[in-house]
Amino acid sequence: MIEQFAEYLLHNRKFSTNTCLAYETDLRQFCEFVSIDYNQVTRDDVRAWLAQLSQEQLSSRSINRKLSSLKSYFKYLLRKQFISTDPTEAIQLAKVQRKLPAFVPQQEILSYFAQVATNLSFNELRDCLLMELLYLTGMRVSELCNLHDNDLDPYRKTIRVTGKRNKLRYIPLPVEMLRNIAAFQTNRNEEFELNEPEYLFLSKTGKRITRQEVYTIVKNVLTKITTISKKSPHVLRHSFATHMLNNGADLNVIKEILGHSNLSATEVYTHNTFEKLKQIYQNAHPRV
Repeated sequence: MIEQFAEYLLHNRKFSTNTCLAYETDLRQFCEFVSIDYNQVTRDDVRAWLAQLSQEQLSSRSINRKLSSLKSYFKYLLRKQFISTDPTEAIQLAKVQRKLPAFVPQQEILSYFAQVATNLSFNELRDCLLMELLYLTGMRVSELCNLHDNDLDPYRKTIRVTGKRNKLRYIPLPVEMLRNIAAFQTNRNEEFELNEPEYLFLSKTGKRITRQEVYTIVKNVLTKITTISKKSPHVLRHSFATHMLNNGADLNVIKEILGHSNLSATEVYTHNTFEKLKQIYQNAHPRV
């Protein structure tokens, strides 16, 4: 049943492969805990599982994600009439205090790009371009890994990004960035002797770059240029949104570029901006 549900999410709901795997992992963990058929699960079983997750010191955010997986699964079973009652119906998600997204200070990231050397190896050129594209567009790491050469449109000066549930969006790119990508493509094709590469970014073996490789590249670069604790591709996404907002961009524009389905997901960045305003006020006002 879990496999059928995962296939439903992938093909009917158009969820990404990674999201489907996360749902499947959560559900299999629950099955191992209860050790009974889905039609025998009770509300107490669900609560006992959540209690154990809490004892294992999982964060409220992680527990809520697992409960959301379970709720979706039992709604699916109920809709398919495999069960008559939903044991998760009356169980509410825990309230989670929303953390402000971590971001790289604007001057630190700009200094990095300004100091990049010109005589770079293929891997160094790829890593620098990868960093720049993540920061310029705010795209997710999975979206970057799945970029193809034909997603670039040098005439419209845009890049096509395939987001969650295969939703397409077009992000503008500056002319200089398009030139850098074109130079990289020439270098890449010579490096791997390719005529028509399937993906824009390749690993050392000539295959599509993986999420883990991108994480390693970004972490290594950010370790050299900033002291913030979190160092991941998503930090560059947060940095893009925060810096755009700080420099006067409209929130709805940022929402469209990031590929958020609703504005509430984007509004978290206004808190970062407000924190900056408070700091400036406290540092500048003579009465503070």
